[in-house]
Amino acid sequence: TKQPTASPPLPLSYILTIARPELPTLILACLFLIGSNAVSSLLQPILLADAYDFLVVNGETSPLEETSGHIRRIMTLVLLLHGGGMIGSFLSSTVLSIAMERMVARLRI
Repeated sequence: TKQPTASPPLPLSYILTIARPELPTLILACLFLIGSNAVSSLLQPILLADAYDFLVVNGETSPLEETSGHIRRIMTLVLLLHGGGMIGSFLSSTVLSIAMERMVARLRI
């Protein structure tokens, strides 16, 4: 049996030329990725620190309802942001998959 031979690697300039029609889609995917990472990686620790600080500073002096209500609001926001980050990551990977499939189809032509 005859072994298939490896084709030479394509030049980067050729791949970038093929990727040019997908540039808006790739930019959209990058925006989704940046947004989801900002929400899940940067905002959540700040909000959790606010809840912790409120508990430490006002925990003994504030009424229990006020303290638990403030912390409940922050935790609800953290959960919503976490869900938003997951949706953003899903959208980013979906849009990237679509763009890459189109590029591979152009490479095969």
